[in-house]
Amino acid sequence: PNSHPLSPSFRSTKMIAMPTKVISIDTSELQSTGMDNSKVHARDGVLRDASSRNRRMRCLFGILVVILLLVVVIIAVVLSQGRDDNDSNKHDDNDNHSKEHDDKCGSGTSCSSKVCIDGVCFSEQAAALMSLYKSTDGPNWDTGTTMNWASLNINECEWGGVTCTNKKVTKLSRGADNLNGVIPTELGLLTELTFLNLYGNKLIGPIPSTLGSLSKLVFFNMGFNELTGRIPTEFGRLTSLQRLWLYSNNLTGVVPAQITSMADLETLCVQKNNLDRIPTEICGMDLSNLWADCSLCSSGCCSVCF
Repeated sequence: PNSHPLSPSFRSTKMIAMPTKVISIDTSELQSTGMDNSKVHARDGVLRDASSRNRRMRCLFGILVVILLLVVVIIAVVLSQGRDDNDSNKHDDNDNHSKEHDDKCGSGTSCSSKVCIDGVCFSEQAAALMSLYKSTDGPNWDTGTTMNWASLNINECEWGGVTCTNKKVTKLSRGADNLNGVIPTELGLLTELTFLNLYGNKLIGPIPSTLGSLSKLVFFNMGFNELTGRIPTEFGRLTSLQRLWLYSNNLTGVVPAQITSMADLETLCVQKNNLDRIPTEICGMDLSNLWADCSLCSSGCCSVCF
């Protein structure tokens, strides 16, 4: 009886089942739609975060570029200012040097503390270099490093082969340069000189005794020239000297015993001259290198003989 369609029991069961099915379907669809919306919202959130990060990165990159440009500009300005200062200092030095030579001398006019050369007043170190240039046929020196020599408008520290420290000449190197003539006595005015190299030229005449005033000299080379006369006894005052090279000249007499005063001397080269004798005191100096003609070397005095 309950299965009859008109039965109250049947109708009740059917009516209850149908809504349950509809409710079930509706709930499923709502759940599915909710899940999809959640995914969309999550995706949109991710995209917004990525876009925000990209904007921040672009902003930071722009700031870095601006900072780098500012740094480059600052460096360029500093370097430019440094060059301008150097050029200005050099210009001032040359102006001062030019002023040193503004004074005229001769015909009863003196240079006070300066040295008069060809009617122009020079500082002592400029005069020493000018004297070397004039006495050794400067215009015919070989190399292009003769630049600026004898120029009244350029500081002597910028002449070729000249090195200065605190505006004082400390090094003079004109080796194998066709210097032809005598060594001027004025070279002894370079009292701050530590390095003197004039080897391999055509220097003639005696070695000036005034070179004994170069008390700071460490290196002295006048080998391979045509120097004559004796080795100055004044060389004994070169107490800082470490290397003395006088080989291949026409020097005569006895090697001066005053050389023993050179406490720092390591090398003495006097071979191929016309020397008479090497004093035993020099043999006792225990030099690292003593080179001389074999006729001058007795009892194993020389480390090398020729």
